[in-house]
Amino acid sequence: MRSKKTTGESLSALDRFYAGPLAMVGATGCYVASDTTMKLATAGLPLYETLALRGVFATACGVLLVFVTGQVRAIPGLIDRWVLTRNALELAAVICYIDALVNLPIANVIAILQITPLVVLLGARIAFKERLGAAPMVCILLGFTGAVMIAHPTGEGLSSYALLAIGTAFLGGVRDIVGRMVPVRIAGLVVALGASIIVLIGTAAMHLIIERTVVPSLKQVSLLSGSGFFLFGGHYLLFSAYKSGPIAVVAPLYYLVALWAIFAGALFFRTVPDALAIAGMVLVVLTGAAIIVFDPKHKGKRSARVD
Repeated sequence: MRSKKTTGESLSALDRFYAGPLAMVGATGCYVASDTTMKLATAGLPLYETLALRGVFATACGVLLVFVTGQVRAIPGLIDRWVLTRNALELAAVICYIDALVNLPIANVIAILQITPLVVLLGARIAFKERLGAAPMVCILLGFTGAVMIAHPTGEGLSSYALLAIGTAFLGGVRDIVGRMVPVRIAGLVVALGASIIVLIGTAAMHLIIERTVVPSLKQVSLLSGSGFFLFGGHYLLFSAYKSGPIAVVAPLYYLVALWAIFAGALFFRTVPDALAIAGMVLVVLTGAAIIVFDPKHKGKRSARVD
C-alpha cells in the first residue's frame, strides 16, 4: 500500500505535468483575444501607435499585478541578462511580424509562423539535449499540416517579406528557448512585465519615427485596454508554459493559435471557415489531445495516481 505522502507527491507531479500544456492553451487564447480586440480598435489609428497604446495598458496591468501579488522586490529581475535577452527577442519578433503582416496576405503569414514549434523543439535538442522521440515529431508535422489547412495560404503576395515572417517564427522560437534559461528565482509576472515594457518602448519609438499621432476615441481606448490585458496574460502564460512543462509536449500546442483565430474570425468578423479549414481544426485538436494522452511521462503519472 502506498502512503498518503507518496500519493500526494504523484498528484503534485501530475499537476505539474498539466501546468505547461494548460498554460500554452491559455497563452494562445490570450494572444488571439488580444489581436482580435486590437483589430476592432484599429480603424483610423496608425499601426505602431495602436501597438504602443496596447503596450501601455499591458504594462499598467503588469505593474498592478506585481504590486498586488507582493512581488515588488522581484522587480530587479527585469535587468537579468536572460530576461533582457528574451524580451529583446520578443520585440524583434513583433516588429518583423507587423512588417510581414502589412505586406503579405494574413493566411501566408499565419502559415509561415507555424514553423515556430519546430524551431523550439530543435532548439531544445541543441541547447538542453532534450530527447525527441518519433511521436512528438509526428505530432508536430500533423499540427503543422492542420494549421496550414486552416490558413490555406495562396501564392499571392509571397516576396522578400516572407523572410520577415520566417524571421518572426525563428525569433519566437529562440525567445522561448532563452526563456527556459531565466533563473527560477525570477517570477513569471516580472518577465511578462519586462516584455510589455520593452515592446512598448520599441513600438512607441517606431510610431514617433514613421507615423503621425492620431487621438483615439473612447471606444478605441476601451478596446485597447482589453487588448493590453490579454497581451499581458499571453506573455505570462507563454513564459510559464515553457518553464513548467516538457517542451516536446508544450510546443506543438502552439498550433491552437490557428484554431482560436478561426473562432475569433467567425464570431467577430463573420468569416465562416470552409471544409478544408474545419478539417484542419479537427486535426489540430486531435493532435493536441494525442500529445498529452500518449506522452510517456503522462501515462506513468496517471498510473501512479491510479495505484
